[in-house]
Amino acid sequence: MDSVRVLCTFLLLGLLATSARADKILLKNGGVFEGVIIKDDGKNVTLRTEHGTITFRHKQIVEIRKGPWSPASAKAKDGAKDGAKDSARRPGTAPKKKPTVRRTSAKRSSRRKASSSSRAKPRKPT
Repeated sequence: MDSVRVLCTFLLLGLLATSARADKILLKNGGVFEGVIIKDDGKNVTLRTEHGTITFRHKQIVEIRKGPWSPASAKAKDGAKDGAKDSARRPGTAPKKKPTVRRTSAKRSSRRKASSSSRAKPRKPT
């Protein structure tokens, strides 16, 4: 009797976990957010992710993809905390881009000195 109860419990949990929808929002800056769209009023879209609730303006969005039902979005629906600033970006969903490297002026000048000293300097003819 206990095994039937355990089996029914897992079956019920499995059905509940697949009852949420995973939507994706692709932004103009390359950001990808995944979660459940809870509000779309024409000006703003509110997305509930596993990290919290985020609101985007429509002019920031390139595309909204209504996804298939998945257990990952059920976690986002149940465990969201409001006010979170982290994205729900999953590995491999962002567009591949070369990272931008910025150097401070101190690093830049030391790099110039190192590169200029390693080059052979041309001699002036006498």
